[in-house]
Amino acid sequence: PGLDKLLGGGMLHQGLYILAARPGVGKTTAALKISEHAAKSGACLFFSLEMSAEQITARRIAAESGLSIGRLMTGQNLSDDEQAKLANAASVLSTHDFRLNRAPGASVADITQASHLTKNLRLVVVDYLGLVRSDERGLSIYERVTKNSAALKALARSLNVPVLCLCQLNRAAEQRADKTPSMADLRDSGAIEQDADAVILLHRPAMYEPEEVKPWEAQTLTAIVAKNRHGSTGKLNFDFYGSSGIIRERRLQTGGGL
Repeated sequence: PGLDKLLGGGMLHQGLYILAARPGVGKTTAALKISEHAAKSGACLFFSLEMSAEQITARRIAAESGLSIGRLMTGQNLSDDEQAKLANAASVLSTHDFRLNRAPGASVADITQASHLTKNLRLVVVDYLGLVRSDERGLSIYERVTKNSAALKALARSLNVPVLCLCQLNRAAEQRADKTPSMADLRDSGAIEQDADAVILLHRPAMYEPEEVKPWEAQTLTAIVAKNRHGSTGKLNFDFYGSSGIIRERRLQTGGGL
């Protein structure tokens, strides 16, 4: 709810939304959280260009049940209570119209074709931009990402639904004292910032203080809305549980000179 409010009423039809972070911060986990909510009211088409179907499914079940992602992935024996939690989570998730498209090496044309064939489409998620292939040969990384960014914006317009695209940030933030990312850290192309209706940057300070991390405690995950054509900029803090991927909203901070 807080993120919807900050964005100006949620993700708008025809909008391109960028969710960016360094590897391991929680991009896919956050995208799945958003996707599950969208899939309650329509079809969410989730293109996974990196993770396997088993990894995505384990993350979905873990976030719903509170079970450990690692235990689900390794197939460790579960207690009767844990089995009940797993079954309940699977039952809840079965009511969501979440459609996983395991799409290694997909191009925007492939994403477009699958999206136009999906009925009652509510949201398209692409995980992530740097892995989207180009149908043109011989392009540099900059040229490929620039063209794909523009094509995804055009896709959002043609579908009349929001497109949420995940991106990686470069290492610049890690060299700064406070480690907080900015839009200047977007990797491979400045066109991403230009094309996006909103840019959301994720920051998890505990990544840089591993000796302070207690696995059973929540870590702070900050969503920084650094650009927003249709609402406010600001920060929203979440409680993040890394073992299960549970994310709970904490409080809203608007403005802040972003």
